[in-house]
Amino acid sequence: MKAEREQETLMGIYRHFTALKILKITGFFLIMLLACDNFFAESAFIRKVPALMLCIYAAVELCIFCRARRDYQKLYQAAYFDALTGIPNRLSADLYIRQCASSPEITVAMADLDGLKLVNDMSGHLAGDSMIRDFAVMFYNSALPGAYAFRNGGDEFLAVFSGKDSRQAAARFCASLKEAVTRYNHSAVHPISYSIGCASRSEYPDTSVSQLISYADSRMYHDKYLKKRYAQADTLSRKEEPT
Repeated sequence: MKAEREQETLMGIYRHFTALKILKITGFFLIMLLACDNFFAESAFIRKVPALMLCIYAAVELCIFCRARRDYQKLYQAAYFDALTGIPNRLSADLYIRQCASSPEITVAMADLDGLKLVNDMSGHLAGDSMIRDFAVMFYNSALPGAYAFRNGGDEFLAVFSGKDSRQAAARFCASLKEAVTRYNHSAVHPISYSIGCASRSEYPDTSVSQLISYADSRMYHDKYLKKRYAQADTLSRKEEPT
């Protein structure tokens, strides 16, 4: 459905610019023809006709340009920003990663929501979508300034830090995100739990950004695994406690 809307918007832009080209050609020849025919006209009004036509032509061209610009902005928003959360999407992440791929120091962080499927099953997908949106806002705001945050897809999020202090920036980001989620959970209907993992080029020299993301992803899933093991051990210990 989203792809169809993007294609429809793109076709609209194509039609508008095509119409603009036709108007330019037609208007130019029409104005020149009228100018030649009316150059020797005795009536002052007739001599003004080309100027009037030029004004009308310019007004129509301006309207088409403004409409095409609005459509382009809609297409840009749909292409580079996530529809659900409003933060940059995977395509934006790919473009930014290409730009900073040669940076000597870069750190990435991967985060994933815990228990989202349970929320969807118990409270519905609207509740799950609300959780994703709320976490996206906290994730994005925690990465600012000096870093870029993206929704990588589903309930996964990516943050990229570049520069000589990228590891320190990632550590500050993790602390800020943890604090934001803790505050959120004080009054949340559905408290948020997440797992996160980081990887830096200083740890893995001469490593591509894609490989760094893979390392961060592995650490994130290891964090999730440890949480599950801890929860299982805690549940087991509670069952074994004497009543």
